[in-house]
Amino acid sequence: MEKFVITVNRCCGSNGASVARKVAEKLGIGFYDRDLIDLASEQSGISLELFAAADERVKNSLLTRISTDEYDGTLITPESDDFDDYQKLFDYQADVIRNLAKKESCVIVGRCADYVLLNEDVNLVRVFVGARDHTCVQNEMKRLSITNKQAKERINKINTYRKEYYHHHTGRRWNSARNYDICISTTVLSTDECADIIIQYLNKALKKD
Repeated sequence: MEKFVITVNRCCGSNGASVARKVAEKLGIGFYDRDLIDLASEQSGISLELFAAADERVKNSLLTRISTDEYDGTLITPESDDFDDYQKLFDYQADVIRNLAKKESCVIVGRCADYVLLNEDVNLVRVFVGARDHTCVQNEMKRLSITNKQAKERINKINTYRKEYYHHHTGRRWNSARNYDICISTTVLSTDECADIIIQYLNKALKKD
């Protein structure tokens, strides 16, 4: 099979990361989620704490949240006067994503990987995993043993982080269907069923190419 990358963006509570992991398991390929910040820290020499603080979120200011700083592949070192930990750490992480895509077939969760790889020479399948509100709330309540109110607050906060992060680095809407090849809901379909649909699409896409 040709080399490929599947990117998965997801709503909080949709079990999107579980779907992504299941796809990787079924295909026998690499799975990257928070591992990306470990790799970015290791390769750049910048502390893991800095990467963790900026992971899928932007600086807490109104200007940053509504502005864009679209990824163009430029890396700015921490010693530079232009270095901004929230904006430029993204570029190091994006560089890790691009290098992974060159080396291996894999599944990558979040971190604007769909946008970072859009113009790269790679077979790319971009997936968005969502679910109805009540499904997301129930999933978070069960997973974290929290109340309905706490689950709703957590979902709203994390989805806001992801929306602002995606817009800031891509200039696009995080949950817009036009950014993806597949949009799938876990409200009715199981993790296995979602994974199988994504793999079916991948196989057809590779044959077409």
